[in-house]
This record gives sequence, structure tokens and C-alpha cells, in this order.
Amino acid sequence: MPQRGWLVINVYPRLLVDDPDGLESLWRAIEESSFNASRVVLDLVEVERIESLDVLARAVRGARERGVGIALDDLTSPYRAIQCCEAFRPDWVKVDWEITRGVATDPRRRSILKSLGRLARHFSFGLIAEGVESAEDLEVCAASGVVGAQGYFIGRPAPDPTGPEPAFRRWVESRRESRRPAGRERSGNDAEDEERAS
Repeated sequence: MPQRGWLVINVYPRLLVDDPDGLESLWRAIEESSFNASRVVLDLVEVERIESLDVLARAVRGARERGVGIALDDLTSPYRAIQCCEAFRPDWVKVDWEITRGVATDPRRRSILKSLGRLARHFSFGLIAEGVESAEDLEVCAASGVVGAQGYFIGRPAPDPTGPEPAFRRWVESRRESRRPAGRERSGNDAEDEERAS
């Protein structure tokens, strides 16, 4: 999951379909700023609304040639995810909150999430869950192959984020304790792991 030092840019695919060269100003800005293009991720939002993926795929290939990462946002359908993964070979795929919220108590949503987890393994992308609001939902996400998550259970939006929510910190620590060999003390690396998870 992109960490500190990454530049994640939301992009509406329709803009790239209508004007495949529309990212030229972005490339110029990156070059002028000396920002490493390999630390840039284009987050394609509402990609499920694009009827034809061919033109968009060409624009995405051009971005990849510059070393830019690709993320797909708000996917809800495994079938559409397969199409998009074959077309774009994304580095990250975000699962919409319509799937993740309440997934612990909804067999249909669990089935969809597990299917997306299998796709993540097949296509070698990181699966990110949006809208996670409970420990139970996060447990199901983790078991389904999710490697990153966001939502009120983990941390709330704020001008100056203060770190993960206390309930999430307890969840992380409880999982860590269950895996820690007897007698091992908490280390500085444990705190770093918790920060990365947020």
C-alpha cells in the first residue's frame, strides 16, 4: 500500500479517454519538480463506468512507461475486476465500501471479497479495503487477502492526523500477541508495523 513519500493522484478515466495526452502537464510538473515518477500512483476512479477499455488502456500503458504506478478505485464486481486487471495490470485495487462494510455478517459480500482476493493473488496486485468500520469486518478482509485498509475503525480524516484509532491499535496488538512467541517483548518494530497498517 502506498506509504509516506508517495504522490497518489485521483484521475477520472473519462478524461484520459477523451484526451489520452491530457497527462502531459502532469509529466512536465513531475519532471520540473524532480519528483521520482516511480513514487507516483494514478488512482483511476469510477473505472467501472467506462464502456470500452481500449483507449484507456493505451493511456495507462503510456503512464506505466514513465514508471508510474496504477491503482483502480471502488471496484465492486469480480467480473469487471478481471476485465480491468487484464487491461491495466494494476499495482493496487481498492474494494468499494459497498462490499466491505458489514462483510462479516453478509455471506454474499464475503463471497465477492474472497473472489477479489483470489484475483489479487492471480494478477499480483495489492488489495485495499475501503470503508472498514469494525474489527469483525477487518478480520474478514485480512482473511480474504486484503493487504491494506482504510475506514473509521482505523482512522478518521483530520487536518492533522494523530495516528490510528485506539480500537484499531488494540486490534493490531491482539493479533500481534497471538502470534508472538512466549517471552518475546514488544519491540520498536512492532510500532512501525502498526503505523504502516494505517
